[in-house]
Amino acid sequence: MSTKYEFRIRMLVSNLMEETKRLEQLVPQSYTSNHEIYMQGFEFFEDWFFDEEAHSIFNLERRFYLTKRELIFFRILISHKTITYETIQSCIWESCELTQNAIVLFIRNLKKKLPKNILKNIYGVGYILDLEN
Repeated sequence: MSTKYEFRIRMLVSNLMEETKRLEQLVPQSYTSNHEIYMQGFEFFEDWFFDEEAHSIFNLERRFYLTKRELIFFRILISHKTITYETIQSCIWESCELTQNAIVLFIRNLKKKLPKNILKNIYGVGYILDLEN
């Protein structure tokens, strides 16, 4: 009976690894070439850190784990400080029809994990990481 569960666990891990590789391929190389974002505990804002390996953002009080799409979004944002709606569509939701409500909900959930007022909307363009506030 335990082999049945071991097999299921192995299959789930295998599927997760394949999905992670697929999502990593969606992000253009220029977005992921920045060496700093791969360092464990990269400080992106005062007392706020991005841990690529653990897929998390954390401060001195709490750690927030990122979803796959949040991770891709945040990688691009850290590398370029801005992300356009076109990039969101092509790199994060490449195979789905993306509505404005889906973007708003996605950003609202991500903002809960970030320092206040660090992620700003640029009307008609996309989002910017405001590290000066």
